[in-house]
Amino acid sequence: EAAWRKEVDGMRARIHAMRTALFEAGKAEGVDMSFAVKQKGMFSFTGLTPEQVDRLATEFGVYAVRNGRICICGLNKKNVAYVAKAIATVL
Repeated sequence: EAAWRKEVDGMRARIHAMRTALFEAGKAEGVDMSFAVKQKGMFSFTGLTPEQVDRLATEFGVYAVRNGRICICGLNKKNVAYVAKAIATVL
């Protein structure tokens, strides 16, 4: 059980770090991405419209569900700024 708990704690910390990083990257782009830090879990609702989600995919290769839901687990230190910039551009 200790190994499982350590793994879960690590994933929870990583998701929290990516939510914070997305929020900060959004702030750097001049966009309020507080949804990232107000929500919890592996997924987050961005508030993007289906048309904005389509633009994310076609123009930037960033994929989300058409209701605006993104997978936070798909973010990492190398892509979070790119994703924030893409979101800022389609807003």
